[in-house]
Amino acid sequence: STRCEQGVLCDQGDSLAVNVLYRLNPAPSGNAETDRPQLQRLSQGALSESTPSVANDGRILYTRWEYVDKGQLGIKCLWAMRPDGSGSKEIYGNDIQFPPTMLHGRQIPGHSNLFVMLGTPHYPQSGIGTVILADLTRDIRTRDPMNYITPNVDIRQEPGWNQLRDGK
Repeated sequence: STRCEQGVLCDQGDSLAVNVLYRLNPAPSGNAETDRPQLQRLSQGALSESTPSVANDGRILYTRWEYVDKGQLGIKCLWAMRPDGSGSKEIYGNDIQFPPTMLHGRQIPGHSNLFVMLGTPHYPQSGIGTVILADLTRDIRTRDPMNYITPNVDIRQEPGWNQLRDGK
């Protein structure tokens, strides 16, 4: 939700709204007509956290956008947190420049170290890009875990998703 009313740090006009993760808990009495459901903010990031899914172990897998100890690329990678918002931890790609954004991460059911995601440009963040399978038994700070399901598309520039591989 954008209800945190924050703006993206690299946008001087603050026209880009930050979205962070919230959890909607049932009404305390169990009666939604007489009691309002409780909204709990889960993430405290200064920038956007989005595209959540539930991992095999019950944690929330999400894309986190942050600039701590890094430049303008390699800033939107996969993280996970406990359902109560505690224990945020990098899952994959914190220092990888390309693809600059890893969206819609999902853990492969029955596999503790296999994840699928979209590798997309830094902007636009439209979910257009390449489908990547990541084997996290390999070094999570390198491109080594990545296996491209769509091998003719490889994001190697910040603004574009049309970069092709092997001249195809």
